[in-house]
Amino acid sequence: MNLIKEYQSKELYLIQKKILSRLEKQILADDIIELALLQTMSPIEDYENAMKVLEFFKNKVSDIRICIIGAYFSCMWDYNQEYSFIEDLKRNIEYYDGKVQSIIYYIFAWSEYVRDGERNTIIDYLTKSISLYDQYVSNLLLFSEYLPREEKKQCLCKIKKNIEKIQTEVEIQEYNDEIFINPEYFWKTQIEQVWVDEYFYRENFI
Repeated sequence: MNLIKEYQSKELYLIQKKILSRLEKQILADDIIELALLQTMSPIEDYENAMKVLEFFKNKVSDIRICIIGAYFSCMWDYNQEYSFIEDLKRNIEYYDGKVQSIIYYIFAWSEYVRDGERNTIIDYLTKSISLYDQYVSNLLLFSEYLPREEKKQCLCKIKKNIEKIQTEVEIQEYNDEIFINPEYFWKTQIEQVWVDEYFYRENFI
């Protein structure tokens, strides 16, 4: 791992220093995720290094979020060949409850979607995801892209009901880096997508 240097960003370096100090005392999943997410913050924006952090720690704690976030990043940046997150999820999916399995199937669908994969494969994964848990936004939103107009409207109504929080532009502008690397914040905004910004809400529901 090539972690953040002080000359690159003193602010992020100091946050990283605190996280590493905690990890020296005890290896916890939240700290691992924060360390990984920190690598993605501006001006660093090193997603490959974020995946290296997750890869390094994934067998040191038992927390499926590490593999799910790693798989999400590897899909986004086309690193599926270099990292085994997707294969790890496929191998272990049966050990998790329906809500987690739902997210995993969504990640499988997302992996195919960003690589222009087979339409039927994507729909199959999303159908399985939604059948397991239909209270997320992420799986339904992607699924809606494959629906006829009227069915898409119905799906968007369901999505609207699933939204837990709408963040205003002013709120987001006031967030500091430690909020953006908070595991719950990332999970809710990027994985489940049940926390949305007001721009997304206006574009889809007003």
